[in-house]
Amino acid sequence: MAFGSSGFGRRFEVLGQAPYLVFLLRWLLICAVVGVLVGSASAFFLLSLDWVTDWRESHAWVIWLLPVGASSSGPATITWARAW
Repeated sequence: MAFGSSGFGRRFEVLGQAPYLVFLLRWLLICAVVGVLVGSASAFFLLSLDWVTDWRESHAWVIWLLPVGASSSGPATITWARAW
């Protein structure tokens, strides 16, 4: 009977792959944590976007401030971008 077909040989082959299982489980845990964090950040962003949209719709006058913000962002970028 060959070495690879005996019970001991099969058990040794399975135990030899244990580090791969640990590697896989570690990465699954890391991916799960990252998924929870990114999902939570996405949910927070969508909730805040909904709140801001409701606020803007109830305060229509804020649209008139867009040209002020646009005209001031250029000089502000030129001024502070040189410092970097």
